[in-house]
Parts: sequence; structure tokens; C-alpha cells
Amino acid sequence: MTFPRDPGRDLVLRLLRDPFGLIAGKAAKLETDAFEARLAGRTVLCLHGSEAAAFFYDDDRFTRVGAMPRSVSRLLQDRRSVQSLDGPAHRRRKALFLDLLLPEARVADLADRFDALWREAEPEWRRRGRIALLEEVTPLLAAAACGWTGAPISALGGRRLARDLEAMVANAGRLGPRNWRARWRRGRVERRAAKLIRRVRRGDLVLSAETPLARIAFFEDPEDGAMSEAAAVDELLNLLRPVVAVNRFIAHAALALAREPAWRTRLRDDPAMLEPFVEEVRRLAPFFPLIAGRAARNLVWRGETVAAGRWALLDLHGTNRDPGAFPDPERFDPGRAPSWRDQDHRFVPQGAGDAARTHRCPGEAATVALMKVATARLRAADWEAAPGSLELSNDMPPVPRGGFEMRFAGGGRGRPRAP
Repeated sequence: MTFPRDPGRDLVLRLLRDPFGLIAGKAAKLETDAFEARLAGRTVLCLHGSEAAAFFYDDDRFTRVGAMPRSVSRLLQDRRSVQSLDGPAHRRRKALFLDLLLPEARVADLADRFDALWREAEPEWRRRGRIALLEEVTPLLAAAACGWTGAPISALGGRRLARDLEAMVANAGRLGPRNWRARWRRGRVERRAAKLIRRVRRGDLVLSAETPLARIAFFEDPEDGAMSEAAAVDELLNLLRPVVAVNRFIAHAALALAREPAWRTRLRDDPAMLEPFVEEVRRLAPFFPLIAGRAARNLVWRGETVAAGRWALLDLHGTNRDPGAFPDPERFDPGRAPSWRDQDHRFVPQGAGDAARTHRCPGEAATVALMKVATARLRAADWEAAPGSLELSNDMPPVPRGGFEMRFAGGGRGRPRAP
């Protein structure tokens, strides 16, 4: 017996057309949560659902090294970062990120910085009357991330930094000139970050030893010694870029409030529902559709052999909509969304597994905290969605069209600023 085989053509073009629904749709047709298919001329194992996610994420079964296309990994990971490591080396480097991203005081510091910047910006938004939310929150997130890490934003390009970090996220799923341009922009940020790391190491920029930038600059692996300058640059970007990427979840939270207006009152009357609300947004919002890995050794699952080196794709988006885990999965229902705190394998918007032991993203607490700040501010403001903002764009990841244009009551009639 072998895994069922998709009888269709190579998945490449179909994944470009429908990266979010393809694996789940084929799994449903084949009545399985694991099947083989052709992708770019090679045989891959496509996985879907919580049991498949546990197989993919646990016990170092799959490695990310060499699994993602260079066009993606160059923008979102690069070859010297924590995502490029496996086994004990990965866990030792990951411990740094767990210490920076999980303690409540550190998360609260980042969220408070973002909240202060939002409160400062909102009067101007009201005066203008109409904004594109995605565009406006991006520089706020970049500034909050820089202040939180201790990195002077002026040293990393000022307001240009937000656009550069946004380009990395927006173009990771693209091919061709836009991806190449985003890589050039990443290179520009890397050069500035390298100068910043050198300033910290020389003592020209004095920071508290517990500041994230200082922790990265002076990190030493017990086995491998001091982190190289290039690796430190990658890891600094691994703090800054994901914070900016939360702009997409925030736009989807605004979209949920517009589509489900009763929740604006519900969140005012029952603030305890704020976190379940944003978790349900994360479950449903199209973010990254799948994750790739290669079998680190010969594996056996359900009696079937997965040979060492076999390429596998885990369907994140479809797993979050698995009807076995979430009845009526397309219905927006904050009452049933599990929390990132559970770290199980059903709810995987940013990966599955245990953050301390596997490749699960350690930044979920920060993501949820930033979304809660934004959702609370959006809930309290008097606005309406502009026509067209309730539909999704064709971007990767998709966002509300126009970056979610919103109109404030009693404000001016200005157009959103040009990007």
C-alpha cells in the first residue's frame, strides 16, 4: 500500500492560482489527509489536518534546510537565521527568541509602544477622514518594533524601513522583478543593520544588556561560540519584519469588524472576548498557505514509508479550516477558536507544535497582543468601510482591497495617501 496519488497535472501553476485551497480540495476529493503529487517535476507528499501537522512538526522529522524556494527564503529567512538550523543548534538559537518574545513584560512593552503610536496617529486620521489602514499601521509597527528592540529607526532608514520590511513580506510569494526588487531592498536594510550591530559591539551605541538588539549582538552559542555579524543581522530582521507583517492580521481584524458589526458592541460590553476574537481572525485570515520541509531521515507514518529527503507540503490554511476540528469552519465564531497558548496541532496560523521544541513561531504572543491593541482601538472608533474594502485582493498574502480603506465619521474627505 502507498499514499494515494493525485492523478492531475503538475501542481505548480495550480498553486500559483489557488495556493490556499488546492491541497485541502484535493485531500477532500481523495478522501485522505496525505497524498502524493507532482510539483515542479518532483514527487511531493501533501499533508492536511491536525494529525498530519503533528507528524510534520514533531520530533525533528522534517528539516526546513533547502525546502523553501530561494525567492521565498531570501526574503523571509535567509541562510544564517534560526529557521535554517535544525536539532540542538536550532533549539539553542530558538531559546534566545523564546526569551525575547514570550515573557509577558516584553510582549506588553511592544504592545504599549504600538498603542502609544496609534493614539498619536489617530487624530490625524480623523482629520483626513479617510485612510488605508494597512498603509497607516505599517510605519507604526515598524517604529514600535525598533523602539522595542533598541534599534534607532533612523539608523535603519527611517520611514523607508517600514516600506522595505513590508516589501519583504508582500513579495515573498512572487516571482520575477517584484521579488528581485524586494531582495534588493532587504540587502539595503541588511547593510544598515550590519553597521548597527558593529556600533553595539564596539560600544558606540550603549544599550541595556537585556535589550533585544543587545541580546542578539552579543549572543553566544554554548557549542558554536559568538554569532557572526551576518547571522546577527538576519536575526534582527527576524524580529522587525514579523512585527510589520502583523499589519495583515490587523487589516483582517478590521474586515471582520466591518462584516460582523455586532462584534463592535460585543467587544465593548465584554472585553474578555477580545483575545478570542483576534484568534478567530487568525484562524480564518489567509496568511501563509503552506509550509515546506524535507524528511530528515527515513520515516514511517501509518505504515507508509517517507524516504529521507522526500519533500513535503503541510497545508496550514486548510488545517485551520478542517471541519473535523472546526465544525462549520467558514463561520466566524470567536466562541470556538482555540488559543496560541494551547500549542496543539489544530490551530496553525503560524505553524504547529511546541514553540520550545519545534519550528512553531515563537512570536504568536506578540502577534495576538498587537492585534488586540488594534482591535480595541478600531472597536472604539466611529468609522465605516469604504466601498470595495470588504473584498480581498489578489496579493500574496491577500489583504482587503485598497489596504482596507475606512472613513471616519465627521472627518475630512481626503483620499488615502499614496503608498
